[in-house]
Amino acid sequence: MQMPATNMNRGSPWVPRRRNGFSLIELLVVMVVIAIMSALSLVALSSAKEKSRAMMCRSNMRQLAMAFHMYADENSDFLPWPGGEPDRANYNPHYQADWCAGGQPAEHIGNPKKWDETFGFHAEAGSVFSFVMSRPRMPYSETNKEVYSVYRCPSTGDVGEALRVNYAANLFMDPGQPFGDGRVGPYGVLKTSVVDPLQKVLLMNEDPNRLSSPGFAPTPTSLKGTPVMHQGKVNVSFMDLHIEALSIRFVESMQTEHADRYYNLGR
Repeated sequence: MQMPATNMNRGSPWVPRRRNGFSLIELLVVMVVIAIMSALSLVALSSAKEKSRAMMCRSNMRQLAMAFHMYADENSDFLPWPGGEPDRANYNPHYQADWCAGGQPAEHIGNPKKWDETFGFHAEAGSVFSFVMSRPRMPYSETNKEVYSVYRCPSTGDVGEALRVNYAANLFMDPGQPFGDGRVGPYGVLKTSVVDPLQKVLLMNEDPNRLSSPGFAPTPTSLKGTPVMHQGKVNVSFMDLHIEALSIRFVESMQTEHADRYYNLGR
């Protein structure tokens, strides 16, 4: 017997129709999640880039520090001179031991209009150049503008490139500077006479915005600037050729109450 037709939906609960796509709220949630993930990725990428720059900076400092020692090995054990007043090695042969030549007034560093042909340092005219680059040292000339990456900290930007040399040597290697209870002699500091080379500063990754001279000594004015920071640390090269990444507070203490311990090579 044929059964009568019935309405299959009669008495059945209401079933909503399937939606296509997302609601506005769901889309907003997805967009927020993507934005957060992108921000975290950018932070991680920026951190990785700065870590790479910090490693390159330390590598450069190590090569330069080794060149100081190589120079001493071929010059009766006397270390290179750090350089004092800007341009002193340009005209006086007495200062040919300076590790690089040139300099500029501090007020010119923050003014790109002053970055002319006389601006910046000349690594190629310095006493360690041949030991760093395996090329002959060149006479000082303002026309030499080549940038050598090993003399540069990659975190110093445009001003660092304009300066061409971004590191400063311990000024207490200079004749006449304090050495123990006396003074550095007329030929400089003997490498073998350095007391506790593990603690004595050789090169500082100095603030490029006040790097008017290739030599650096701890003074009250030196605290007005901030050395180049790599993820909150300052790269410092020591006389025994090791390099440390130090906190800015520790570096400040090195330049104030502990200056003799870290800069005076005869103590």
